[in-house]
Amino acid sequence: MSKRPRADLNGKDSYPYWMEGFTSGKPPTPQRRRSRRLPWSTVLWVVGLVTLPGVIALLATRYGNQLPIAIANRPVDSFQLAVNRASSAAELTQTATSHAEWLTIKAWWQEAIDLMNAVPISGPNHAIAQTKAKEYRRNLEYAHSMAMSHSTEIAQPQQLWAMGSPRSELLHVQGDPTEAVRYDSTCKEILYYGESSVELNNGVVTKFEDVDRNLKVYASNLPVSNGTLSYWTLGSSREQVVRLQGTPGRFTQEESLGKEFLQYGDSSVDITDGKVTGYANLDDALTVSVEPLATPQTGSTNSWTIGSERSDVFSVQGTPTRVTEVSSCVQILHYDDSIVQLRNGFVTEYHNFDDNLRVSLE
Repeated sequence: MSKRPRADLNGKDSYPYWMEGFTSGKPPTPQRRRSRRLPWSTVLWVVGLVTLPGVIALLATRYGNQLPIAIANRPVDSFQLAVNRASSAAELTQTATSHAEWLTIKAWWQEAIDLMNAVPISGPNHAIAQTKAKEYRRNLEYAHSMAMSHSTEIAQPQQLWAMGSPRSELLHVQGDPTEAVRYDSTCKEILYYGESSVELNNGVVTKFEDVDRNLKVYASNLPVSNGTLSYWTLGSSREQVVRLQGTPGRFTQEESLGKEFLQYGDSSVDITDGKVTGYANLDDALTVSVEPLATPQTGSTNSWTIGSERSDVFSVQGTPTRVTEVSSCVQILHYDDSIVQLRNGFVTEYHNFDDNLRVSLE
């Protein structure tokens, strides 16, 4: 919004009134000063200005045509959203191998049916929507049968992401976003896929909004088990660590910070709000692995550099001997005595003390 010039409210003449008449030799005659009482409209304007509602109302009145509309009042195209969701379901059907994936496909077909049924009778796509709804119903029944036949399997699916997924996993499944915005001061990043968006905090998915029904995310409240894995990783639950490591020799808690510390010999695991945020594998007693399941889409396969994503470092360097969470934004990866500092999930600094970091600045 361009600045508007302020009105001159000073009200003073170019010289004091008592100087008038000096040129005629007559003593100055005091002039009657005009009333400077402010009109009621101006008083109310000023009073309203000191309150937030007053500011909003004032701006909306004076500059309403210059204010951006926060929420677009565009109509919901149920038909197009149904087509988008059906496309995702059909695509995942070609590669699904796990119970979790088939349950998600089933949920997607049901959503596509509901969206087709929501197409208004007066709309031009109502007739074809009814035909598609019947077609999708057959696909839903097939997905249900496949989910039942895979009900005893707990394999980790590779074609879906979820809350808590790392950035590399999201990109591997969802592909490159149409737009990405990073806020390093708050350790957040928002990836846009059309009108849909995924928010990451420190390189981990924390929120999403599937506006276009094109996000390949697990169905709501879908339990996903990694019970077949023989290791735990960053982000694993305390229960998963204990199931694989056994009962720790020592357990301490800082309730005010939401932190817990599990001690296994000289090694330790840091838990924050029920999830692994750091560890120290000092005597090689921890069954931990952080190497990404998906191949990173950015960076080199044999080196990393300043600005590389955390998964690129893991893919090249392997599992660190120690991970320290300095803050919610900053992590330190230790490879013996060498260290790599990450902020918001990206490399910002390193110290190659042991000459074992495969880093390149070229």
